[in-house]
Amino acid sequence: MPTIPSDGSNSPTGTTHSAGTTVTYKCDEGYTLVGPESNTCLLNDTWTENTAPVCMQNCPDPPTSSDLLVSPNSPYVLDDVVMYSCVNQAAVPSVMYNLCQSPAGSLEWAVQDAPTCSDADSCGPPPMIASDGINPENRDYADGSVVRYQCNPRRRLLGSDFNGCTDGTWTDAAPRCIQECKDFQDCTIIVDYDYCSNTQYTLISEEYCRKSCNVCTTCGAPPAGDGVSVAPAGPYVQGQQVNYTCASGDLSYTVNLCLDDGTWLFEQEPTCSETDCNNLPTNPDLINTPSGSAHNNGVVVTYSCPEGFLQLPPYNNTCSGGAWSEGEAGQCLKLCSDPSPVGSFLTVSSVDFPIELEPYKDLITNTVVGITYNFNCTGGRLEGAASITCLSNGSYSAEQPVCVPDCTDLPTNPNLINTPSGTGHNNDTVVIYTCPDDFVQVPPFNNTCEGGAWTEPDAGKCLKICPVPELGAFLAVFADLPIELMVYANYITELVSGVTVHFGCTGGRLQGASSATCLENGTFSAEVPVCVPDCPNMPTDPNGFNTPDGTAHNNGTVVNYNCTEEYTLVPPLSNACVGGNWNESEAGKCLRRCDDIFIGEVDQLLNGFFVIPEDVMEYAQFLAGAVAGVGINFNCSNGNLLGASSTVCQQNGTWSENLPECLADCGPPQLGNDLELVTTPAAFTEGVMVQYQCKNGADIGNVISTCQADASWSLTVLPSCGP
Repeated sequence: MPTIPSDGSNSPTGTTHSAGTTVTYKCDEGYTLVGPESNTCLLNDTWTENTAPVCMQNCPDPPTSSDLLVSPNSPYVLDDVVMYSCVNQAAVPSVMYNLCQSPAGSLEWAVQDAPTCSDADSCGPPPMIASDGINPENRDYADGSVVRYQCNPRRRLLGSDFNGCTDGTWTDAAPRCIQECKDFQDCTIIVDYDYCSNTQYTLISEEYCRKSCNVCTTCGAPPAGDGVSVAPAGPYVQGQQVNYTCASGDLSYTVNLCLDDGTWLFEQEPTCSETDCNNLPTNPDLINTPSGSAHNNGVVVTYSCPEGFLQLPPYNNTCSGGAWSEGEAGQCLKLCSDPSPVGSFLTVSSVDFPIELEPYKDLITNTVVGITYNFNCTGGRLEGAASITCLSNGSYSAEQPVCVPDCTDLPTNPNLINTPSGTGHNNDTVVIYTCPDDFVQVPPFNNTCEGGAWTEPDAGKCLKICPVPELGAFLAVFADLPIELMVYANYITELVSGVTVHFGCTGGRLQGASSATCLENGTFSAEVPVCVPDCPNMPTDPNGFNTPDGTAHNNGTVVNYNCTEEYTLVPPLSNACVGGNWNESEAGKCLRRCDDIFIGEVDQLLNGFFVIPEDVMEYAQFLAGAVAGVGINFNCSNGNLLGASSTVCQQNGTWSENLPECLADCGPPQLGNDLELVTTPAAFTEGVMVQYQCKNGADIGNVISTCQADASWSLTVLPSCGP
């Protein structure tokens, strides 16, 4: 590979690379790349570029100031020329041009100090050559400016070729251009009309004459962009100067010079600032927003592509100074679907990019027009095109090929999974058979391709698993295998398709199918039967439970009744299944119990008694306390009852009324002959108070006596009413 010289590097590194590799050149900091930026290794083992670029040392930035404009922009290398102009258009620079040179082995500018811009003490236009010459620009020049004169081809300058503006005055008069022609030959060029005054010229029109002399160097059309005018018109010969003008806006530079080697002093096109841009670069299928090919200065046009295309840069373009920032538009490349190898062993061996897409290789992540896929087989033989290319209509140049394996038609069965997949495989390939989770696999478990044939003519099988039937009371089951599955008996540990299950009862009678077969969908051919017991529908109480539980039992079973903690069980206490019938038509009853706190109080304080309803009376011997429906009637021996006269045990376990009280009876208090009661109560019971007064009206104060719980009065000494 052509490698970069010193002061640079290439990536990836090395001098030998595989076909399709693009090597990018890069210069060290402080150097500029001159030549190709990248190089691609082609399929024919050659490189797209025969020579490597050169890394040229950068010149320092030319001397300048905030008053100056410098064109063109950096970077600069040896022999580059820059032109100065002033930010203030009314001013002129003291020096218009500067040259990067190397007089002592190091790069420097011919003019070391930045030019000055001044419109004070300026000189007017310099004196001009009368004829046959190339004059400086016809304008005012600042003090200190230097201009240069040149002659047209075949003319020699007589006088100084430089003139300076000093203190507002040009130091010299204009030189003259005199005729000079050497070594006449048979050649033809077009020269100015004035040359025809010499006998060596022949007039061929009013404007041109033919001259025979040595060949002069000519330049092509000077660089000029849209909106820039050039004067004079061509043809152009060495030493000739042209002037640029803009239809609107200011030029980045105004003059150019045809050099002796046939090139122009400034190769970059001059631009007009603050002007519109025409002829927007575009490409087929590319969409630009905003639309149109002409736009105002400063407008940024965004490129995009329709769906089904891949976009390549540049992604936008800016109108700046009458020119587009990007000389070429982005591209829309038609997309093709990425090939996906079909069948075993087919692989993509390599991908070829067309040379024009190599610079964008890192950006292309999908298959686009021009990309070629090359195929090969890791086993078997290739059948079809060895390569296919993405076309501009989004299709491929040929159908995708296939790899025909050595062994075809691999034996298989429904639900069987083979690894590797596919029905065709290469010699010596071992295919492993497996089944999904809800299947039982029976052999063979693998198959081998040997000499173009499979070692196993039949594939393994996947037998669908049926769930184990849920067996009710007394139901028994056994299974048998069909003849075709007997050979796999050692592998079958589940109920699988083809197995028949037989049912029987250890008690009671069978109701439903006596057998069911597991089907290929994982269900049975019939529902699981039940064993109907000898005695169904055993009587029960909602507040109790029975042991053993259940309401259906076989002949001879004795069931014991029980109640929960808050209830009392009354007969029958058990039930037996005899000859298909229950010997008790009703279950034992669970009667709700009430709190026993009343019982002692009734016996000790109250002359009370229990009232038991008839439906409970028959169970009286089983009752250790009051149950729902049992009542208590209260009566005091002295007749002084305070509260309800009765209460009943309720279904929620509470009493309907609180416990009453029997009040003590003190009887009428002693009065004597002199005393009487202020008021006489209806009864002289516990808690009643009486007030005494004298019959004769004597004042004895507030004398009160209270009937106490022990049936005595609190006042033991009666008051006296006097003599």
